[in-house]
Amino acid sequence: DDFSGPAAEARVEWRPNQLATLTATVRRAEEETTIAGASAASVAYGELTARYEVRRFVDVTATAAYERRSFRGADRRAKTLQIGVGIDWRARADTTVTARYRYIDESSTAIGEGSRANVVWVGIEHRF
Repeated sequence: DDFSGPAAEARVEWRPNQLATLTATVRRAEEETTIAGASAASVAYGELTARYEVRRFVDVTATAAYERRSFRGADRRAKTLQIGVGIDWRARADTTVTARYRYIDESSTAIGEGSRANVVWVGIEHRF
């Protein structure tokens, strides 16, 4: 099956001062899908992120995102809401310690589908 359609992404970043960055992202695309009877998924996505440097080497981040999918050829739609917070500590010039929390709420018009999750992620990034 052929799937085609408009695809676009836009991102705006605003720095109200030297410590804060606000980012807005929107995306629209047609994607492949494994849903039975559907030839493609139309995806609309939006995200807002606020990042603030609370100390010289410590940043906190808050994110909210929303995604809507409709499936061409199938009477089905899905929505995902994500809300999260995080902290990054630049321990050294080449090493960052990160902790994140994200709440995810997925819903669907399909019976029995949908979920909620609380995701915690901790990591160390080292650049060589």
